[in-house]
Amino acid sequence: MASDTLPVAQQLAAESAKVSVFLAAVGEDVLSRSVVGQDSLRDIWALRFLVGFKWQPLLAAEKFKTMVEYRVQFGIDNIRRRMQDGELVPSSFPGYSEHHAAYVHSTFDLGVSARGGNPVAIECPPRFHHDALLAIDGHTQDTYLMHVMEWSFLQLDRASIKSGDSIGYVKIFDCDGCTMKHCGLIRPWAQTCSDRSKRLGFNIDECYPEWFSKVFVVNSPSFFTVIWKMIKPFLPARTAEKVEVLSNRAKAKDRMLKTIDPKALPAFLGGDFVGEWRMELDRSSPRNVDMAAMSHVQ
Repeated sequence: MASDTLPVAQQLAAESAKVSVFLAAVGEDVLSRSVVGQDSLRDIWALRFLVGFKWQPLLAAEKFKTMVEYRVQFGIDNIRRRMQDGELVPSSFPGYSEHHAAYVHSTFDLGVSARGGNPVAIECPPRFHHDALLAIDGHTQDTYLMHVMEWSFLQLDRASIKSGDSIGYVKIFDCDGCTMKHCGLIRPWAQTCSDRSKRLGFNIDECYPEWFSKVFVVNSPSFFTVIWKMIKPFLPARTAEKVEVLSNRAKAKDRMLKTIDPKALPAFLGGDFVGEWRMELDRSSPRNVDMAAMSHVQ
């Protein structure tokens, strides 16, 4: 199996037989229905699905075809075109204000990233306004998430085309302040995800595989193993494999700095960045507008 650290073209070449099976199973008619099946994006998205579904070409092809159906049904290619044309930015996404008023997470447009060019995003779940998030109506949640996912992958696609590599986010979940009461939020969160899949008829996670290249869970409490056992079944298998849980601050700092440039890591996590890292609802700031959605996790 090809190493996922190789450039896109080399990974596909190393598994050319499986790639051929995948492309034949998807079919030119399906590939032609969406921009992600054409030109330079075809290789990037084909690799994401093959890697995300563990190089099982027939399974990956079925998931890819479902993804194309999702894009056609909800007009996702048109949403992407409007983003590329500058008509749609995160501050104009449906549900932007409702969602981001309840989040504590990064804007992180510092011009630097993790080693290898992967963008960095930070969230602090214990500081979320969970009641406000759960109170957002289902349609607004769904529409907002569709826009966020497409925006995020548009950025990844641009970075992948520029570098030739398969780019994914390096995600940091800062669990400082997590208490046992947060365990009670897992069931409503899982129900929200389940309800969304039923409403849409699609599992959005499976339409966007390989979102993350690495996930760090830091400042985790001693009982986090209980929370992790509850969360893990709801995550894509490939995402779960990339999660590293670190309760020791010194060890967490050491591990993160092996992956992330110190300039891209806030000081409270052991890096050198001392400016404002949080996304705020200040729409006068282009940085906040452009990068707001890049830290969102459903």
